[in-house]
Amino acid sequence: MIKKIGIIVLVTLTFLTLNSCSSSQGENWNPSEMAVNIYNEEEAIGDGNISLDVSSINEGYVGVKVKNAEGILFQLICNDEKYNYKIDESDIPIFIPLQCENGLYRFRFLKNTVDDKYVQIFETNKEVELIDEFKPFIRPSVMVAYDEDSYCVEEAKKLQKKSSDEIDFIKKVYKFIQKKIDYDKDFAKSKPVMYYPDPDKTLKTGKGICFDYATLAASMLRSQGIPTKVITGYVSPNELYHAWNMIYVEGEGWITVKIEVSSEDWNRIDITFADTGSQMDATYTDRLVY
Repeated sequence: MIKKIGIIVLVTLTFLTLNSCSSSQGENWNPSEMAVNIYNEEEAIGDGNISLDVSSINEGYVGVKVKNAEGILFQLICNDEKYNYKIDESDIPIFIPLQCENGLYRFRFLKNTVDDKYVQIFETNKEVELIDEFKPFIRPSVMVAYDEDSYCVEEAKKLQKKSSDEIDFIKKVYKFIQKKIDYDKDFAKSKPVMYYPDPDKTLKTGKGICFDYATLAASMLRSQGIPTKVITGYVSPNELYHAWNMIYVEGEGWITVKIEVSSEDWNRIDITFADTGSQMDATYTDRLVY
């Protein structure tokens, strides 16, 4: 089922944990080389119309390509959770993250029959053993889309050159996004269903909703080697669907970054960094991770 995205309100901007943590501080911080995805046509399996490249599963992703994409849905099942991906373009590979750590993954292709009903046309299962837990979260995917030529990557490089270390860079990225992007109230009011965010479009238009903020931040951070998750889930008491980030800081672990609409200016967001390794609070419930 596709859920709707809601609006949350927060009152302040704080940088709690990030003021003093990190074992990688220094004057000459250089990010790791940007991870890229490769679609290996020769390694792909399928039935002629659909193809699945599983040759890079230990790197944290699979490649999907469909000759005739009309009505085709790709489904990944892991940890009893289903991730559905609509194939929008024919004969162009997309890359799907393997975000459930090590274990058994099910890969299915479904074809639309009528309304919201689908029938399975292909399935395969693979046991995944990642090189490390960060691989799915340091590279682009269909949900966190960027490449070497992306506008958001260019801006990330500019911020990186002005940063003394990872922590400085992370703070600069979120302050940059907070300054540059207005909250798109009209889009939020339209109650958009789940969609593929476009970080470059978000930057160029200067507006977006929580999902756009989270994926833009992830694109900029990942492009400079910072492991970053995009998490969607629910916020009580109204069970609104929302999106936020978790970033990995060496020596500190995963830190939750709350992205919400400012109560003082509804065109802007507020950002809070949670205590190291913890969820923001009991009202946030993870649903899907990208």
